[in-house]
Amino acid sequence: MLAGSVLAFSAYVWLLQSAAVSLVATYAYVNPLVAVMLGWLIVAEPVTMPTIVGGAVVVLGVAVVVGSELPSKTRRPKPERRIWRYVMSTGERIVKANGVELCVESFGDPADPAVLLIHGAGHSLLAWDEDFVGRLVAGGRQVIRYDSRDAGHSTGYPAGSPAYGLGDLVADAAALLDALGITAAHVVGMSQGAAVAQLLALDHADRVASLTLASSTPGGPGHHHPDLPAMSQEIQELFANEPAEPDWSDRAAVIDYLVEAERPSPRAPARSTPTACGRRPSASSSEPPTSPRS
Repeated sequence: MLAGSVLAFSAYVWLLQSAAVSLVATYAYVNPLVAVMLGWLIVAEPVTMPTIVGGAVVVLGVAVVVGSELPSKTRRPKPERRIWRYVMSTGERIVKANGVELCVESFGDPADPAVLLIHGAGHSLLAWDEDFVGRLVAGGRQVIRYDSRDAGHSTGYPAGSPAYGLGDLVADAAALLDALGITAAHVVGMSQGAAVAQLLALDHADRVASLTLASSTPGGPGHHHPDLPAMSQEIQELFANEPAEPDWSDRAAVIDYLVEAERPSPRAPARSTPTACGRRPSASSSEPPTSPRS
């Protein structure tokens, strides 16, 4: 009897891990039918008409449940089951790292490989499109996005007087991984974030599982890159004709300037969902960043 109980419980645990809960739960309805059949076969217990009708209803119900769970050639495939974890966001929280406060938000299962997203100068974590984040999480990744210094809710400084350099931003990224208990991450860098990512890979190679760069070059004098495409004429004109910088002490003028700077180009493809980006109020300063572009 003990051996049978152990075997049955082991099978039950395996089913919970291998099948949908709705399928496993059908045992609670099938068990009474099995008991009635064994009683009829072994001890000749009578089977009444209500018992037969009730058994038929149970069998029909179980068939409906099983049919809804099994794949069908005509039914559209369900989204990947892990997609639900996209909603598992930690929410924005402040993390102390490298002597400063960084606003960070994580998505997905912490047990999955980590992807660290680093955006350009003056851009908050909201600049990373949520659909993009969701696709990464659906692919089995834990995604971390954060506000660099002078962006969003992270530590800010008086306009035009940043008390840090690029090396400090690199140290911030490494310290953030430490604070989150992440040994190594797949690092994705955009614009200035790509510069930070490159230096992170050089200075902390053991912390970078892979490196993905966008809107970036190796940079530095003598670092020629003929194999990389040049900026498009449209982008060159955009940077060549930037409007004059506002009075950074005039909050309304700064907001207008930053919003205008982030408007899509007339020739850019339309987006069905606008992405929030740019600066939100900083945790330690209400001053604007030194530049809206990275």
